[in-house]
This record gives sequence, C-alpha cells and structure tokens, in this order.
Amino acid sequence: MSEFIANAATGFPSASVVPEIARLDYDTLNLRLTLKFADSPPAHLTFKDLSGFRVLREGDLIEYWGGARPDGWLWVVQSGGWRATEAQRSGFVSGDMQGIREFLVVGQVDCVSVLSSSVPEFSRIES
Repeated sequence: MSEFIANAATGFPSASVVPEIARLDYDTLNLRLTLKFADSPPAHLTFKDLSGFRVLREGDLIEYWGGARPDGWLWVVQSGGWRATEAQRSGFVSGDMQGIREFLVVGQVDCVSVLSSSVPEFSRIES
C-alpha cells in the first residue's frame, strides 16, 4: 500500500475541534452525518454523488495517525487510504473511476471514509 497522505479540507469551520459523529443517515442518494462540536452548535455534513462509505472506530485506523496527521476533522485523502486499499481488488470498480475523491471524517470515536465525486456540504443545525 502507498504512503498515507491527506490534507485538511479547507472552508470548513471548527478545524481545531474534533466532533462527535452523532448520527449517520443514508438514502442511496446522499450520506448525511450529524456532527456535535464541543465549541459550537451541531451541524450536518452531506455527501452527494457517492461511490461508497465505511464507518470504523478511530483505533481501527491507527496506521493513518502517524507523524503527518493533518489538522482538522475533515481530510481529503491523496494516497494510501481506503480507496487505495480497495483498489488492490480486481472487482473494485470505483478504483478506476475518474473524479472520485476520498474524504475522511475524523470523529472522537468513529471515523467515516467517503468516496464521492463532490465536495461535501456543511450546514449548522438551527435550533
């Protein structure tokens, strides 16, 4: 597997605080995560144009937490992530598709890897 390289996604608030991933909703068109931040109101992060996603405990992704860990809670994976691992299988069609990016949402307990051709949408939940 190639070296894990990721960058913090830009344009998303609360980069210094890792949220709790409180809820995950999937309806075949969209994946919406409900995020709870300690320092601000909760928010939704919505992914469209999905190719896939997975949820794992942070400890199950320990190989990614090396010395080059990006800041923030939303990363854009450049190499060595879940997509690269799956692409070693001959039946992984999304591995060869152009325009698909891998995002990693880092939570306090759970993490969500997402393959999507669109940048996620962030919105605060109004109470």
